[in-house]
Amino acid sequence: MSCQNPFDTSIILIPQDEDGICFCGYIIIANKDEFRVNIHLKEKGSLKDARLDCSWDVSQTLKGYEEAIQKKLNQSSSIHEFLTELKALVENITSFSSLNDRPDDIGSHQLTEIFQEIEQIGWDKLVFTDNNFGTLKFVHCDKESREHILVLERQGAFSDFVASTNLPVNLQQKKNEKILVKYNKFVKIVDKCQLFWNVLKDLDEECWILEPEVPSYDCQYRRIALGKNASLRIDVNPLQPSTFPECRFLGPSTVIDPLKQNLNKHMHLWDDQKGLLDNLRTVLDIEFPSKTTVEINELRVECGICYAYQLEDEIPDKSCEDTRCAQTFHSSCLLEWMRCLPSFRQSFNVVFGQCPYCEKKLTIKLKK
Repeated sequence: MSCQNPFDTSIILIPQDEDGICFCGYIIIANKDEFRVNIHLKEKGSLKDARLDCSWDVSQTLKGYEEAIQKKLNQSSSIHEFLTELKALVENITSFSSLNDRPDDIGSHQLTEIFQEIEQIGWDKLVFTDNNFGTLKFVHCDKESREHILVLERQGAFSDFVASTNLPVNLQQKKNEKILVKYNKFVKIVDKCQLFWNVLKDLDEECWILEPEVPSYDCQYRRIALGKNASLRIDVNPLQPSTFPECRFLGPSTVIDPLKQNLNKHMHLWDDQKGLLDNLRTVLDIEFPSKTTVEINELRVECGICYAYQLEDEIPDKSCEDTRCAQTFHSSCLLEWMRCLPSFRQSFNVVFGQCPYCEKKLTIKLKK
């Protein structure tokens, strides 16, 4: 049984007999405090029913956690795995106990409940906590090694934590709900969204995505390049990612109108059993620009007014309808330009103007 990681100098344990039953050593807490530990195995190679002895001060610190510690001792696959979790537990308890500004509403019983729930989740899942345990941050790694974050922040009563996540689906929560319950709900949502992330991963790998440049796990849309001045924005349902997505075409009507016609004509060919990208190819009857044959700079067209591609979080999304011009603009740049024209006119949420290059009529629909 492995008792020491050669790369971890904060945990040192040495066998005390030839039979490999007794081990003695020390653990360094917070890179400064050292305490001794002794582990006595009931049976060689197994931590089941093993006995842990440590210094008096640490024993006092761990009072109330004996049952959880023994349970972890029985479940650990190696001595080093157990001591790593024991070290994390002691560091969390001692860091809190050393505070002078300990809130009045935090009692030892409440702290014990929190520690026990963290123990059930796993101390290795807790990646951050502030000094008064007002904020807890957990990480969960899914089947594809994607890391998802659950943040719990205490509101009012000590046991009332409010959750926030980086998931595309809201986590339904109740007042004074247990930490473990929130974490389990969080994990269930992650499991439900596996196909959603896999589907978008296929798009990201095979197509040129204009927006977002660096998608987060809660992002439900992609703007896919169709050509030099045309693109398709799709919004995918995270719980039903194989169904037909919400689509919005961007570009001159001479380019996107035929695609809209194809979409209406072939809508019945959509097959929920197929992948999203395959379905889009079928209903649009096109091949998307491939990363293997087209460079992204060939698809990114600068704004004809500010001469930039990226303007804060905006990229060019409005094109002149005249194919001889087909100049693209940021909607915000074009709107500002139009407002300076004598012919500027607005009706409800639609602005009427003309192209700065060829003077052909243009309209912009204002965002709500």
